[in-house]
Amino acid sequence: MERLKIDPRVRLLLVPIVGIATVAVTDRVAFMLLALGIGGVMYLSGVYKSTTKFLFLIGSTFVLQCLLQKLNMTSLSVLLVTVLYVLQRIMLFAMLGASITSTLTVGELICTLEKFRIPRRAVIPIAVTLRFLPTVKQEFGCIKESMRIRGIDTSVSGFVRHPVQWAEYMLVPMLMRSFKIADELSAAAMVRGIERKGKKTLLYEFKMNPVSLILLAGFIGYSVGVCIL
Repeated sequence: MERLKIDPRVRLLLVPIVGIATVAVTDRVAFMLLALGIGGVMYLSGVYKSTTKFLFLIGSTFVLQCLLQKLNMTSLSVLLVTVLYVLQRIMLFAMLGASITSTLTVGELICTLEKFRIPRRAVIPIAVTLRFLPTVKQEFGCIKESMRIRGIDTSVSGFVRHPVQWAEYMLVPMLMRSFKIADELSAAAMVRGIERKGKKTLLYEFKMNPVSLILLAGFIGYSVGVCIL
């Protein structure tokens, strides 16, 4: 299946638009339609695994919420419905974030933010964070694999039984590797002229296509309709 080509600027604009709709919508069916719309955009963009996972979680909380509201509204059921309500909104934002991180490279994200005239003092920390977190995750997996080779239990039960030992074997190497990764990122930024003053050349050219315009107009229309109704 050919992936849907959406302008990166539209993907970032969907964040505040969906955020307004998420806060404004109170009806469960309307919220599920919004979630399915975002899920459809993610699926057509080629993000299959994350889309399935998030839609399953949101759908499960939706069914559980409906079942709880059919019971006698005791204090416990009211509390659970409220917690599920908040979790649904958080998962919707997480799904939208997964769509952006899975379809945009760090370079495209930086160029898009600079197109929006975002100050470089805000762009650079975002770019460094997005480059740093996947590397930390990879290093974390390497450390766990090294612990398994040495016969150290890395499961949850192992952490509960020996928390101090687990922290020593896991956190100390992770901190040392984090310092080295930070130095490597700083050196890479210096080589790429991060301290150079003046306007910088963008590597990516963005052109608004009809699909992006239709998608943007559709979500804006939905958000306005939800706020009015």
